[in-house]
Amino acid sequence: MHLPRFAISGLLAGRYTFDFESSCESLASQVAELPNTTVLHTQLVPAGTNITFPPEESHPSCLDRSVIVSADICRISLNVTTSASSQIRMESWLPSNWTGRFLSTGNGGLGGCIQYSDMAYTSSLGFATVGANNGHEGMSGAAFLNAPEVLADFAYRSIHTNVVVGKEITELFYGSPHTKSYYLGCSTGGRQGFKSVQDFPEDFDGVVAGAPAIDQIRLFSWVTHFYNITGATDSPTFIPVPTWLTTIHQNILDQCDNIDGVKDLVVEDPNLCNYDP
Repeated sequence: MHLPRFAISGLLAGRYTFDFESSCESLASQVAELPNTTVLHTQLVPAGTNITFPPEESHPSCLDRSVIVSADICRISLNVTTSASSQIRMESWLPSNWTGRFLSTGNGGLGGCIQYSDMAYTSSLGFATVGANNGHEGMSGAAFLNAPEVLADFAYRSIHTNVVVGKEITELFYGSPHTKSYYLGCSTGGRQGFKSVQDFPEDFDGVVAGAPAIDQIRLFSWVTHFYNITGATDSPTFIPVPTWLTTIHQNILDQCDNIDGVKDLVVEDPNLCNYDP
């Protein structure tokens, strides 16, 4: 969504202790001076805006197609070169109610999707928030084939690069460095959190690493097992994700939720659930 300049000015007038709008307009030229960066666009986003992301910003396989932003933010999107054959696409969301804190979001699954919902949530709490596409677009691992530098971005480099550049952008925009730095991620994001602590302990003062997907060999074996059951997307027996998340999810709960004697929307031990579709 792109509002006309006069509408943005009216919505944002009188909310800031510095010229938020002018600072956002001048940010692109400043960030363009940083090494290895190419600015894609900047956008002044008033609170309450529903941002709908085009395919080049949120691949069709990604879950976040749109988000409602709860804080006035300056949004900047850019590419950062990580090697001669790789780059990440990242965004920095800079809220007007900045608390001095910086936060990096993580990724999920095969990790080519910026977690826009996490960025909206954390920027609403006053964090200068960054997120990246982990070096490729979408939830497929096809980009890794014969591309070790792209794989390196996925393994560790994207988050660190995102953090280093994101902190520089934050200081450029607000005119002062952050006071504390944090990380928030789950699944692949949890793994990224552990890897960051291991390899780049100075990046964060605190890390929330949920359900870390560290055992990659067993995880991918598990995915392959289910692929044999569900088939490819063009298979006549293929079941799309929305059906799994709604109809099948509810059907499993109806059959197995009460196995442990408590109907609480949790299947306590999936091994005891003999689901009959």
